[in-house]
Amino acid sequence: MGSVIFAFLLVAAMVIALRSLKRLPAGEHRVVERLGRPFQVIGPGVNFVAPFIDRLGPRIDTAEQEVELNVRGYDTAGGQHAAALCLFRFRVSNPSTFGLTSLLDPVNQARVLANQAFANVFQRRSLAEILADPGAAGDAALQELDGMMAASGMEVVKVEVMHIEQSAAVPEDEEEDDLD
Repeated sequence: MGSVIFAFLLVAAMVIALRSLKRLPAGEHRVVERLGRPFQVIGPGVNFVAPFIDRLGPRIDTAEQEVELNVRGYDTAGGQHAAALCLFRFRVSNPSTFGLTSLLDPVNQARVLANQAFANVFQRRSLAEILADPGAAGDAALQELDGMMAASGMEVVKVEVMHIEQSAAVPEDEEEDDLD
């Protein structure tokens, strides 16, 4: 009878030990949630996860991603409104920081920050300056965006302003991101 109990406990201990080890392939990072809250980020290789209280949360994609963004209806320094179509590339450079601080997926987090960066750039420049040198507006947005994204564990790879034009004013209640 004692050997049956010992065998049962040994099998139970092995099952718990195997459930505690999580192997992640190269390039994959996951958030570990402890009792439902983000606790830590684990990377490639074999990782220990406390049984019964930890579970694997969302996967963090560290590959370079490309996002198209419509920035519209922002006052320029000259008091006119501008709209721009921009393309930017980014990647999650610090999965630990991103996984524990961001509430959005990387693409939506990047869209929100990029929209804010372009709005800041447009408010500091006149429409004539922006239309004369769209590349300079893109470079200024890149610098601003890089600082904003670094705080979230992301890195901007490239910003390209594809099209800028003067636009009609957009009423405040209709202003929102194009998140499609």
